[in-house]
Amino acid sequence: MSHDAAELSTLLVDEVYGELSSRVFEALLLRGRLHLRDLAHHSQLPTRLLKHGLAVLIQQDLVRYYTDRKDDVTFYEADWKAAYALIRSGKAIRLAEKRFGDAAGELVSNLLQLGHSKISDLTKAYLAAADTEQAHAAGHDRGHEETAVNGIGDGDGGGRKAERAEKAAVARDELARSVRDVIDCGLVAPIWEARLRAPADNREEAVAAAKAAGWKDSTKGSKSNLDFEQAVKQQLKKWRDEKPHAAPGVKRAREENGEGGGHKRVRTDVDYERTSRETAHPSSTGPAPPDADEAVVVRVNFDKYTVLSRNQRLAELAAEKIGRVPSRVYAALLEQVSRRIPRCHDDLEIADDEEYELEDLPSVSTQEVAAAVPAHLDLTAALGPVAVEIAIEASAATNGPAAVNGAPRSTTKRPSSGDDDDGSDAEHAAERDQRPPKRKRSAAPPDEDGGRPAAPRSATRATEVGQHLRLLADEPHRFVQRLARTHGPDAWTVDFRRLMQELQQSELESVIRARFGPLALRVVRVLQAHGKLDEKQISNRALHRLKDIRLTLAALHAAGYLELQEIPRDGLRRAMSSIFLWFFDRARARRLLLQDLYKTMARLLQRAQADRALLRPLLAKAERTDVVGREDSLLSSHERAALHAWRLQEERLLGQIMRLDRMVELYRDF
Repeated sequence: MSHDAAELSTLLVDEVYGELSSRVFEALLLRGRLHLRDLAHHSQLPTRLLKHGLAVLIQQDLVRYYTDRKDDVTFYEADWKAAYALIRSGKAIRLAEKRFGDAAGELVSNLLQLGHSKISDLTKAYLAAADTEQAHAAGHDRGHEETAVNGIGDGDGGGRKAERAEKAAVARDELARSVRDVIDCGLVAPIWEARLRAPADNREEAVAAAKAAGWKDSTKGSKSNLDFEQAVKQQLKKWRDEKPHAAPGVKRAREENGEGGGHKRVRTDVDYERTSRETAHPSSTGPAPPDADEAVVVRVNFDKYTVLSRNQRLAELAAEKIGRVPSRVYAALLEQVSRRIPRCHDDLEIADDEEYELEDLPSVSTQEVAAAVPAHLDLTAALGPVAVEIAIEASAATNGPAAVNGAPRSTTKRPSSGDDDDGSDAEHAAERDQRPPKRKRSAAPPDEDGGRPAAPRSATRATEVGQHLRLLADEPHRFVQRLARTHGPDAWTVDFRRLMQELQQSELESVIRARFGPLALRVVRVLQAHGKLDEKQISNRALHRLKDIRLTLAALHAAGYLELQEIPRDGLRRAMSSIFLWFFDRARARRLLLQDLYKTMARLLQRAQADRALLRPLLAKAERTDVVGREDSLLSSHERAALHAWRLQEERLLGQIMRLDRMVELYRDF
């Protein structure tokens, strides 16, 4: 963690939770792992206030804790990545609203405010506003009833009570559906003790468990070390992906999102409540209690949010390169694949991180993608007439010589003449090209007297989807790739690692071009293509004067994007007799760009706080309950203009922070 990342995380905690929590968090970031007495010394806070700040940070998953079993001392450690995730709270809420409706967005919003919470507590928080509304409505209805008693009004109090009860039941059903949707999607995940500890503490526990199981940590042979490391990682993955005594209904949702279990095809017609009861009581015939899942403690899963955000970024790129309709098909494929991917990067992967095979990646079939594509989406308009004819012929070949679009397809062959045997294929091709194009015939009902039925719409739809997938596979970016026949006749997968590297390279080149000019970009591309070169070689390959090349190399080296290696020709190491080779390190450039992004975001937050401090009296007045909604009458024209200008300025600053966060996602999380 760099200084810029620590500063940004502290500013975010201060912006959301106040000065007390930010002081505790900053002390843990700067000093590292501390127990309560040392933390009170470094933060200069009394123990009572310190405990309040720690309670808030632990509740929001910003601080990890671990109690030593021998000394009975609790240590605390700050999680700066969890603090950075605060900047994506609005995106997570908007994503839940877009996928599952307003109720799911409000559920995620309440969970972000509570940190981690039981489902029962989420239910109470969600229904609190509805109960308040109903209480106001009940008071209003009582007024109507009193008026009706005096002889005025209709006196329909009973009907209003029934309507309120019906609305309450609908709200509860909507809440239950939203909870199930966000858990099935993976945006909300269960949490337990192992996830509240620091990674180093979990590793120590895993090492102790591996040694207790008979594994030996040997330093003599690499094979023994590798086996022991695999045993430790397996234990860590078990704690991370498998919750002991899993609550009913949660295990199925987690398996469908790739956490635990094998790669299974996701079912969308499963009775959630019935499956929960069967999981809870496999040998019992009685029903499970209705609140069997309400004791589960859950929190927002930003790992899954990163997966869904990556899918959105790839779908946007496909729409830019190919078109809107293929991008919708691609989004459906990514949706099916992401159900089996719980996170973008797995730090506990046992296999070698550098070597992987496409066959090991999650795959989907064309039929699964066709089932996920919206039915109202017109796929033929984006394929063109040639592709449509190919799709129709492929569908007819798959389903036999059946009718297409309701018209029977003729299976009678043309009688061949003697000229056809001696003629060339080119003549027949030219003859086919001269024929007028066939008109698309309207769909007709099947014949009542034994006529052949039309080809199934699902088969034609799958063929059209297959054409779009081939179009995506043939694009230079290779958005999808087709697997071997061993995975099925039409198995498709996505090489996320290669696509993300291409996106990172494209974004990095855009940054270099914007900061240093087109010549700097050409120099970087030359060094990437040819490796380490000296000034003259770079000048020859870049086709520019040596004077301009030297200025560009000096600017890139000062910014840290280029490195210089000195190779002496003799033992005296004189500069005149040494060779200086320039080279470009993409990993180092990525790290430097991330630090620049963190620093820029921190400065934008500081600017927003400074502007807010200047207008603190006006903002306090505008936020009063008696002023909200009546600004035109209670605020002067000067105050309204200043408030409007400040809101526009804050909107610009926060919008720029969101744009920078997209780059952080690309370089760090994807």
